[in-house]
Amino acid sequence: MDNIRIGTIISGTLKTEDLLPAFADELRRLDPKNKLLGCTSYYAQNEWKIDWESDKAAELLTDVEDALQNMAPVHMYFGTAEGDGADYGWWANTDFDGCHTEKLTDDRIVDLDCNIVVEVNDHGNITVREIGGDIIWDCV
Repeated sequence: MDNIRIGTIISGTLKTEDLLPAFADELRRLDPKNKLLGCTSYYAQNEWKIDWESDKAAELLTDVEDALQNMAPVHMYFGTAEGDGADYGWWANTDFDGCHTEKLTDDRIVDLDCNIVVEVNDHGNITVREIGGDIIWDCV
């Protein structure tokens, strides 16, 4: 599996005919052997000849988006950027609602449910690491 790249995958559109190919390309990049969602390869073979207004297209878009979200590492999500409902990609999730956390310092929080430490510096850079020290992901 290739690495997730934090940031925008596609923006400025909510049309299924734009989103579905972009999401499927991202899923193929991360899951080249198509282990997670076989339906993307079906539509790729059929050159996306589908009715974009159909329930089937909407269901497939949801399936691909869900598959991507399920691949998200801890404290990251696939979806729209905060404040922009037409900017889809991979984003940091620093919402600790419902998590058992302890604040170590102003910039370090331990999520005891996930066994991780989240560090956010004064420039907004984020590092998520295992309590033992290995970095899970980070972004600048």
